[in-house]
Amino acid sequence: MDVELAELMRALSDPTRLRILFGLRADLCVSEAARHAGVSESTASQHLGILRSAGLVTGEKRSYWTHYRADTAAIREIAARLEGMAEYLDEPHPACCPDEGSCHPKDQCERDD
Repeated sequence: MDVELAELMRALSDPTRLRILFGLRADLCVSEAARHAGVSESTASQHLGILRSAGLVTGEKRSYWTHYRADTAAIREIAARLEGMAEYLDEPHPACCPDEGSCHPKDQCERDD
């Protein structure tokens, strides 16, 4: 199991964090991110901290405020890893389909693993 991918998915699993992330097409401070997501500044700050710890957003200190932006390279990395997982899962299971010519659709496979 890919623990790092699981942690990234956990960071993305909250609807408020997703709303904040979608708002980060441009640099936003905490108060702007809070307004975009419809939450308090304290809540937005906590969610931004989780996203930042996961490497999904970057923060840049400007005077008194920190401005956040989505790290699109990190998001693309997650997408690529999920695509790799889908490709792996699309491959016939060796124990189920020993000879590829006789393999049946996966939804008809009797194996659980």
